[in-house]
Amino acid sequence: MTRQFALLALAFACISMICSQLLIKARFTVLDIAGQLAADPLGAAWTVLRDVPLLVGFALLVTGAALWYSAMTRLPLGFMMPLAAMIMPMVVVGAALFLGEPLSAQKAAAIAVITAGTIWLGLLHQT
Repeated sequence: MTRQFALLALAFACISMICSQLLIKARFTVLDIAGQLAADPLGAAWTVLRDVPLLVGFALLVTGAALWYSAMTRLPLGFMMPLAAMIMPMVVVGAALFLGEPLSAQKAAAIAVITAGTIWLGLLHQT
């Protein structure tokens, strides 16, 4: 695997992980999986196994993990881990944009701090 391919794999891994989290959250909410688990765990499992968008979310999660570990073989962890730190804040932003979840000023400020720290770590890694 070349470095360019590893960078591409890393980018797709991050995007895949973000999309999987948003899709799984959306489908769990629509299908009321939490409520079904409390009332009928086997029925909830059957609902999960039959829901194609939810299965796509799980496939994205597995694909993202596979791409992540593939990229890890060619890229230094000092470069990759700051990018991993950006996945969860981007999920929060995506949830606000696509799922209508609230994004308070405090959360937005925290995301800005995480982003600034990630950029700083990236710049430190280059030196």
